[in-house]
Amino acid sequence: MSQTTHFCGAILYRTPLDSSDVEFLVIEYLHRGRCAIKFAGGTNSECPEEAPLATLVREIAEELGIILSRSADHVFEIPKGPDHIQYWFVYDHEVEGTYTHTLRTIPMRDGDEELSPPRWIKASELVREGGPDQIFHSHLIPLRKAAEIISQQDRDAAMALMCVTA
Repeated sequence: MSQTTHFCGAILYRTPLDSSDVEFLVIEYLHRGRCAIKFAGGTNSECPEEAPLATLVREIAEELGIILSRSADHVFEIPKGPDHIQYWFVYDHEVEGTYTHTLRTIPMRDGDEELSPPRWIKASELVREGGPDQIFHSHLIPLRKAAEIISQQDRDAAMALMCVTA
């Protein structure tokens, strides 16, 4: 019987005061000659006993440079076969105490991937700029699910996120 592995990712969002759009914190990465946009996260493949929350905290510290300091606003999972699960943690960046430290400001290597510093991107630009061809394929469904969750909570954000959920 094989060990179940998991991927844990964080979808951090905000609604700037000067905009009606919702922004997501993303990383651009270069992997096997392909540049794509992704949310921060990773697997427990090197430490199979690691709990999902521990994986999330470790990966976010590595990829974003921050320490998550409160529970997620929403958590959902997406089974990816009998031996792998994706856990997605959705955070409203504007809630005080979401994280400590500051975002990483220089590129980094993560195995055979090169990661850009994290940046905020408007939902409308993420769909246009990333789209199904540039956003990492396994992050598109979680993006749509997070957009649905955010839209249910925030009616102002719902209009801005129609481009994601459509």
